[in-house]
Amino acid sequence: MNPVPGLPIVCLGCGCLCDDIPPAARFSGNQWPASAISCELGREWLGRERPAFPPSRVGGKPASLEQALTAAAELLASASSPLVCGWAGQTLEGQRAAVALADRLGALADWTSGPEALAHHAAFQQQGASTATLGEVRRRADLVVYWGCDPRESHPRHLSRFVRPPDDGASPRRVWCVSDDPGADFADERAALLGGDHLATLAALRMLIRGEAIEASAPLRQLASALTSSGYVAVFYSHTLAGAGHAGLGALAALCQELHAHTRCVALPLGAQGNPHGAESVLAWQTGYPAAVSFASGAPRYAPQQYNTAALLTGGRVDAALVAGDDLLAHTTPQAAEALRAAPYVALGYEDSATLRAARVAIAIAEPGAACGGTVLRVDGVPLELRPFRDDQLPTAAEVLTELLDRITPPRLTS
Repeated sequence: MNPVPGLPIVCLGCGCLCDDIPPAARFSGNQWPASAISCELGREWLGRERPAFPPSRVGGKPASLEQALTAAAELLASASSPLVCGWAGQTLEGQRAAVALADRLGALADWTSGPEALAHHAAFQQQGASTATLGEVRRRADLVVYWGCDPRESHPRHLSRFVRPPDDGASPRRVWCVSDDPGADFADERAALLGGDHLATLAALRMLIRGEAIEASAPLRQLASALTSSGYVAVFYSHTLAGAGHAGLGALAALCQELHAHTRCVALPLGAQGNPHGAESVLAWQTGYPAAVSFASGAPRYAPQQYNTAALLTGGRVDAALVAGDDLLAHTTPQAAEALRAAPYVALGYEDSATLRAARVAIAIAEPGAACGGTVLRVDGVPLELRPFRDDQLPTAAEVLTELLDRITPPRLTS
């Protein structure tokens, strides 16, 4: 896909998905003006070298795209329990094609949701969520709380873009950090976790907000007072809270809901790299479920503990797989990686990786955001248009998956 000159591009270096990167016309080779990008992760993503590898391989040997597509279609169509996974980094267009292909195959479909994503889904289903766009937070929040996280390393521009932007008329705001990290000096105030326990700290805050008499530190009492006296509260959290399971995320959602008796309160994750929010949204649009779906019966069936990628591979329930872009071998459990290596699978990818090298069929695709356009969803659900800044002369994931879809006959369902 040809680069789009003169328009800002979207950086996929972290979960912020900054859409104000200087126009592609200023890009030359692999060099961007240092003054144009203040974020180290952005400079790394934009300027990193992508190791070259053959566009297509079958059985470890170079092949034409036509040969690779034919071999991939035959492998997937002959499987009795195929898995379509690993599309968290693709555009919405590629993700829709992946779901359509899984449906056509009667396959198991999972965008490679891990324990943290499954915890998010369980908490949302049980407790609901109070959310907003990042633009609303930027314009309206007068109290921002970072729960168990320091955004400066994982999301370097989060503070400057959404919380403490240059003077743009936004209301002044206070920033709190709830963390045991003494180095979290970016915040105006800090409160420590109770015994390092997220759930206990959230429970204590809820009791303080309800006016119950409990023993609590002075900073925690001050935070409870700030929460109830503010006009608009936004809480940002990271994988550390999600790692505590759905109970911690549910407790945060319950805190937000109780605060609605006093003020407006929303909670948002910092967001992960790529397009995982788009992946779960696309699957939910198509099936009603955010991850871990089986099309084997002809209708979608949801079982997150059984149908997530790691469980399927480790349990030996997959006889072929399509990894639609992610380097799954590098990001799954050792047991699941061993099972994937033992199964014949098709891999799509835009840079050399262990997953591509071990695949029965490997097909090179254009990298979203860098070499092809499309749409991604930011963590707050706002769609962003990608504008490529180079042309690799490679097909997109959506094009490859759609071509595979056209080559595979729908299965004959049995009653």
